[in-house]
Amino acid sequence: MIRTVAFIQRRSDKSRADFRDYYENNHAPFASKFIRGLQLYVRNHVLEERSDPSLDDLGVAFDVMMESEFRSRDDLEAIQRIVDSDPEQAIANDEREFMNRESIAYFVSQSPELFGTRPQPGSQPKSIAAMRRNERVSHHEQDAKARDVGIALVSEGLATAAVLDVRGDTDRNQMSVTDVLLHTWWRDCAAAEVAFDMLEERLRIAAPLQCFWVAECGSLNFNYETEYPAPSA
Repeated sequence: MIRTVAFIQRRSDKSRADFRDYYENNHAPFASKFIRGLQLYVRNHVLEERSDPSLDDLGVAFDVMMESEFRSRDDLEAIQRIVDSDPEQAIANDEREFMNRESIAYFVSQSPELFGTRPQPGSQPKSIAAMRRNERVSHHEQDAKARDVGIALVSEGLATAAVLDVRGDTDRNQMSVTDVLLHTWWRDCAAAEVAFDMLEERLRIAAPLQCFWVAECGSLNFNYETEYPAPSA
């Protein structure tokens, strides 16, 4: 399984509400016909963000973070070839309707880890903590800290699940302004309100940090034929 995460900004003349509406009601159904072989396709639309003051303007800037999982790297590369070889640039042209294509960044997640049972998108409050590498702690210590926090939140019953994504240092195709992501699904809104500050406090010692409340859209078991019917001829 190959897992990627992509960070996408809206076009400067679009509100987040307009961006989300176009993405979910126009772009996702349209682009789906190009993405056979995709197993998970989830869009995390930013609702609120909190940044470490030390980041200044160098933080992670995005309006949606897209999670994708493929059966194999061959499937991922096959989709990339289809998109790149499209003579009419259909997907690219549709993306220009609502997103800033030049700002897209992504990485391939190295050995992603799931703690607990991931709920269906949109069924529980979700946050994403984004961390950058820094000189204060080693990569190993930073990754281990994020892993320990994810496990602890689930074992303490505050969170129902957590996913850890770490940018693979050896993947030549990846580009990203963040290195570690901890996705957390909270038991309920009350637990989320209490625990979010604690999440920031536990992780800030490991890295410059941004935390985001997000709204999930999509499917954990994406299937082209059942998610979006093939366009009529």
